[in-house]
Amino acid sequence: MEKKSLKEASLKATPGRILVLKYFRDFPTPGNADTIYKKIGREKIDLATIYRILNSFSNHKLIQRVEIGGASVYYELADKSHHHHLICLKCNKIRDIQGCDFEEILSKVRKENSDFGDIKSHSFEVFGICKDCV
Repeated sequence: MEKKSLKEASLKATPGRILVLKYFRDFPTPGNADTIYKKIGREKIDLATIYRILNSFSNHKLIQRVEIGGASVYYELADKSHHHHLICLKCNKIRDIQGCDFEEILSKVRKENSDFGDIKSHSFEVFGICKDCV
């Protein structure tokens, strides 16, 4: 499955790319380079290679950036349906919030900001403390 996705994105199916893409399929919540490195293992791939692969995957639209705040950049598969995230402020655990009933808020934003002709997208994250960290 990973080889097919890489081929469709016009990327060579190297062992490192296969490992990183498999990570995103096996762990459906957003991940950053350090998380991926820890899950895959340093004996299989080095951190610099992971950064290069993430950049390449992002450029080829296999993954997308997830803006959750903080210094680290998180990514997830680009083929996921539109959703938002619930993030633990202590351990950075991330859970997807499925669905998006945002039309009422967007309608209000459009009315109150008539100098914007069109709203293309939005981002909405919820922050809290998970039960493991309480």
